[in-house]
Amino acid sequence: MQFDTVHSETDGRGVCTVWLNRPDKHNAMSEQMIAELSALSTDLRESAVRVVVLVACSPSFCAGGDLKWMQAQMRR
Repeated sequence: MQFDTVHSETDGRGVCTVWLNRPDKHNAMSEQMIAELSALSTDLRESAVRVVVLVACSPSFCAGGDLKWMQAQMRR
């Protein structure tokens, strides 16, 4: 499955590397990223993956929650 905000690759040993890919937002969690991580997690449960390594595609690992997204949630 292909995602926009996360990318993954699994090697022959069963090690899956997952990259957070929102460098412009310091990899802050958005609704889309959370949904994609959840879908990826479901996919990985049914695979031969033994280890998941979570990394970032930028110098910032993860800034936490995307503030604009959280503010929009409060207005709902």
